[in-house]
Amino acid sequence: MKLKAIVKRKRRIRVGKGFSRDELKAVGLSVKQALKMGIPVDVRRSTMHEENVETLKSFLAETMKGKETFDLRKVPGIGEKRAQQLKDIGIDSVEKLARSSPKVLSEKLNVSEKTASRWISSAKEILSS
Repeated sequence: MKLKAIVKRKRRIRVGKGFSRDELKAVGLSVKQALKMGIPVDVRRSTMHEENVETLKSFLAETMKGKETFDLRKVPGIGEKRAQQLKDIGIDSVEKLARSSPKVLSEKLNVSEKTASRWISSAKEILSS
């Protein structure tokens, strides 16, 4: 799937060079993650268009189909049941787990903060490799 960002200027719409940082942020991606996934990025653009955000969301949904629980199971200490529990509270990828707070995880899943911290640090290690 070829991704194309659109740019609006003076009532004209054209194909842009890439997605802006704000558009990537709206779908939970960093510039580095987007480039790894092959998503074009234009760091000079500062505008955000809802059409581009929807395009990114559909692209991510298509590429991540069926990978959510598999990704979480790569983290040591997280099996199928725990991955489903994490998905139920809104953490459906390793990226979201790495960005989450140990205190919030421990409260919502009834585990110790130490265990939650271990999962988060393991998720960060997976993302950095």
